[in-house]
Amino acid sequence: SWVWSQILQCTTPIHPIMLTLINELVTTIVDSRYLWHLIPVDTDMIHNYLKSSEDNIPTKMLILLYLLTLNDQAAGEMANHFHQSTRILFDLLPLPHLVEQLTTKDYDAIAPQLGR
Repeated sequence: SWVWSQILQCTTPIHPIMLTLINELVTTIVDSRYLWHLIPVDTDMIHNYLKSSEDNIPTKMLILLYLLTLNDQAAGEMANHFHQSTRILFDLLPLPHLVEQLTTKDYDAIAPQLGR
């Protein structure tokens, strides 16, 4: 998807539009008020990226933001599905290193949402 390609190409400092982009994507995936829904980013693509040797911290930070937002906004049966499919992805993220990076100015645009 186009959003996934933007996540892959992102560099620091993270532009504030990425927070809005990810929030809007997740809303159109899970919000039942919409008559149509977008398809989530394929978990296999995320898994393959995280298993690769690439160490692009901005991309991993945005993946973390996407996964947390998806898990926070999903409800009911959809929540169970997302929690199960994303659990292994969280294990592949270098969470201590990502949390440490949140204190740098490069991530000011997304730090408040990730820090909650």
